Amino acid sequence: MTLEDLSEASGITWSYIAQVEVGRRNVGVDNMHVLAQGLGLTLRDLL
Repeated sequence: MTLEDLSEASGITWSYIAQVEVGRRNVGVDNMHVLAQGLGLTLRDLL
C-alpha cells in the first residue's frame, strides 16, 4: 500500500503519514485509530 492509498483510505494527508513514518511527527491515538481503519485493522492489532 502506498502513502497515497493509505491517505485516501483514511482521509489523512499523505505528507502527515510520511512524517509519522520517519519519526518527524508524533501521532495521537485518534489518528492511530483512523490509520488502523484505513489499513483494515483494529487499533489493537495495529499496536
